[in-house]
Amino acid sequence: MNDTVTALNRFGLGARPGDLGRVGSNPRAWLLKPFESKDAFLLSGADLLSTQDSLKKFADYRMGRQDFRAMPPSERPPRPNRNRNQSDRQTVQMTPEGPPAMAGDLAPEQAAIVANFMRLGRETLAVDTEARTERGLTVENGFPERWVRFWSNWFTVAAVKAQTIPLAGPFEREAIRPNVTGTFADLLVASSTHPGMLVYLDQAQSIGPNSIIGARRDSGLNENLAREIMELHTIGPDSGYTQADVTEFARALTGLTIANPRFARFYPNAEVGTSIFVPQMHEPGVRNIMGKTYPATTGAQHIAILRDLAAHPATAKRVANRLARAFVSDNPPQPLVDRLEASFNSTGGNLSALAVALVNSPEAWDPNALKFKTPDDFLTSSLRAVGAKRLELPALRASIEQLGQPPFRAPSPKGWPDDAASWAGPDAILKRADWANQLAGRLGDGVNPVSFAQSILGPSLTDHTRQALSRAESGRQGLVLAFMSPEFQRR
Repeated sequence: MNDTVTALNRFGLGARPGDLGRVGSNPRAWLLKPFESKDAFLLSGADLLSTQDSLKKFADYRMGRQDFRAMPPSERPPRPNRNRNQSDRQTVQMTPEGPPAMAGDLAPEQAAIVANFMRLGRETLAVDTEARTERGLTVENGFPERWVRFWSNWFTVAAVKAQTIPLAGPFEREAIRPNVTGTFADLLVASSTHPGMLVYLDQAQSIGPNSIIGARRDSGLNENLAREIMELHTIGPDSGYTQADVTEFARALTGLTIANPRFARFYPNAEVGTSIFVPQMHEPGVRNIMGKTYPATTGAQHIAILRDLAAHPATAKRVANRLARAFVSDNPPQPLVDRLEASFNSTGGNLSALAVALVNSPEAWDPNALKFKTPDDFLTSSLRAVGAKRLELPALRASIEQLGQPPFRAPSPKGWPDDAASWAGPDAILKRADWANQLAGRLGDGVNPVSFAQSILGPSLTDHTRQALSRAESGRQGLVLAFMSPEFQRR
């Protein structure tokens, strides 16, 4: 039974009522069963917009602004009056929850264009957040979903600026989910070339200074994507690469952009919103990166570099360390890290094989729960524990904001932290207790706290916690104690 609890909580997203009896006699085989087909990792729905649909809307928005700017000043609608104490220029600001603050110098027609795009972004993000949350609450075997979330956090695309708000969800659905059972190299290429990443890290506007297009306009190189791929997605800052390597890689990536009406003359049949490679934007020449030479093969240069970075020994080491930390312990046992690294190297970065190595590692089944739950873990596991299948959007939004880890909104390309030091501060714990009290209030006093905890935690429920629950002054108080117990707060 201990292994069953570990399977549900450490590898999965928490136990639902009755789950302790559903895993069966072989928890390891149960966890790995979904890896036989990638269908268990996919997420679809009629109301989930594709990247292309979202970017077509954005293209309409841009064209509307361009049409406005092209109008002679005498024909433009009058600007709205501004108070004297307003700044000379306001920016358009956007949060997924609130309405946009419209720029003070926008005419009503132009403001409507911006407002419509902001509304689209908010609605798209909300639908993706609901769908992702509902999947986490209803899936029987939570390992595939935790696996997806690990890799989605590794290759972060965050909805932190207007252009990426409607793209973060589609990025996870299109670049991450279909590739988490294949090879790391394929996942790296898919994520690095997806429109969401190209927008998030400004690659779509990077132009080779000596390219055909670059020579005609005052534009230049953007190194953001190259830097983050090397520093965060692959070899890491301690692997010995230099700034010159980053610049060379950025030059190789030029030409990688997103199809829109401006590129129709180069790709007349390309669907708006798809990734394309425009040779006229590519910085010509041979590239030299970390001692290796890459020929001037237009369109293939950056792919060759990506695959070499994926196969680099430093990448295997980083993946093994971070995977062990995410699933097992903030300070993982070295034998576990070594085993994961060996699996990565021996299988060419096969991610399904890596999952098998993780599940079959004895260190991963230590009965002591060492990982402190992130806010997302806590929210999902708590709702699963009470049998919730969905949460209405206003309540979901309020819960997410209160606990402090909104899906698709990591604070930086590093993604969300998953260590106890980042989430176990006094203020964070107080917010968890307050939220747990609200949840317990919905359940009422009719739930027996001891029976509830036993059904979710099984043999991991300690006598000390059992006694505390039995002494609670009310069922509601007992449930709060169960949610805030060390056994529930860790996995």
